[in-house]
Amino acid sequence: MAQAAALREVRQAALEPGEARDRLYVDHPVTRNEVAVATPPLKEAYDIIESVVVHRDPGTCLLGDFRSGKTTTINRTVCALNETFPNLPVGKALAKDHDKFTQGTFFSDLLGDAGHSGEQRGTVQEKRIRCLNMWICHARELDSDRYLLLVDEGQNWGERQWTWLRDLANDLHEKNVRLITVTFGQTWELRKLRQLLLARGRTDLIGRFLLTPRAFRGLRDPEELRQTLQAYDDPAQSAYPIATDISYSEFFMPQAFKGGWRLAHETDRMWNEFKAIAISKTKIVDSIGMNWINGAVRNFLFAQMPLDGPGFVGKPDMWHLAVRLSGYEDTLF
Repeated sequence: MAQAAALREVRQAALEPGEARDRLYVDHPVTRNEVAVATPPLKEAYDIIESVVVHRDPGTCLLGDFRSGKTTTINRTVCALNETFPNLPVGKALAKDHDKFTQGTFFSDLLGDAGHSGEQRGTVQEKRIRCLNMWICHARELDSDRYLLLVDEGQNWGERQWTWLRDLANDLHEKNVRLITVTFGQTWELRKLRQLLLARGRTDLIGRFLLTPRAFRGLRDPEELRQTLQAYDDPAQSAYPIATDISYSEFFMPQAFKGGWRLAHETDRMWNEFKAIAISKTKIVDSIGMNWINGAVRNFLFAQMPLDGPGFVGKPDMWHLAVRLSGYEDTLF
């Protein structure tokens, strides 16, 4: 009974006007542009990564367009992998593009991405050893003979950086730990990098890190959009405050939600606006990145909050403006 009473108190604070709701609004994932719901492309990517881990496949890379949701996928994947493979050490690396790239900056970046306090201390060799020991210790702690590294923005690394990572992988192997990498990057730039490495005869790097390019796509049809919007409606996938039964869409439209409205009901109206913009640019809607989906949803919810009430239904003109403001049109060139 105490737990039920506490939940009612939280719901009241979150869904009724007042200072508590205002504070929650400011920190809401939708407001902060930090939505990470499980989309069909994200599930596809996770299935690929799960298979890579099980079979220890080398050289997997996922290629996607700008703002397709690669970074969000990495963050969600780390959480899911921790549940599926509790004894698998998983690290993340953001491949940065420095004006002057040295081994020192490379190893500092790897240490910094892992939250290591020694990222700026010591010589290049000391940083390298520190990075190697960090990965080995992580593997030893979990009694694992594998280490999975998820690399984001992989197109920013060139031949030298991938060579340095290869050398780290070889040293790990000497300690009976196998480095498995999954690289996320921009489609055109990462393909160009593969061609350059092939032209230079660096099949060692291709085979180790960029052997198997896979597409990381956006949403491709109304049904996939519907599934994505359903995640906004489902507190099991999008609860806020965390550990409550308040979904993202209920938080912003509590009275409409109580009356039976769901964000998923808006699927066709939303999709038609994306389609209309694409047609106006003589394009077809074949892959809409999550940046534009989440942006359009956010614009819609913010604009419609004052209209929240029983019987609410979105209108095409509401979605027209929400999709326009998402910036999707600027990507069609």
